[in-house]
Amino acid sequence: MDMLECIENRRSIRVYRDTPLPDDVLKKILDAGRWSPSGANSQPVELVVVKDKADREKIRKMVLEVWNMSGIDDLNTLFGVMKKSGSMEKSGATVVPWDEYYNAPVMIIVASDEDKRGQEYEHITYYTMSSDAGAATVQNMMLGAYALGVG
Repeated sequence: MDMLECIENRRSIRVYRDTPLPDDVLKKILDAGRWSPSGANSQPVELVVVKDKADREKIRKMVLEVWNMSGIDDLNTLFGVMKKSGSMEKSGATVVPWDEYYNAPVMIIVASDEDKRGQEYEHITYYTMSSDAGAATVQNMMLGAYALGVG
């Protein structure tokens, strides 16, 4: 698949089939993440692959707990601004219940080590070179999954 076609057509997927992902496909997706750029080639990103369904469920529950502690108790709240502006319809986004977010056969946790390249950009709080590297890793893996027909 052409790279620009992949970028243009990829959409965020939030509901997955719980069917096994072949190891060779998973390796290609992980490689796409591994090949992502990082500031000063610091390579601050670590990937954790979780295949066990029980472990994925434990992580899902922890994420939901943190989400609930954030004070936003309804996913619709997040999409409120998008709905009001009309950008939700333009983007093709739909509201999906949180319980359906974590049914993928593999979970990849992307962690970024700020000790490797954590200085904040001037005048920007919360964004660092290591967080940018994590974002680039996620994007590469999403594009790779789409190109491979699984995302």
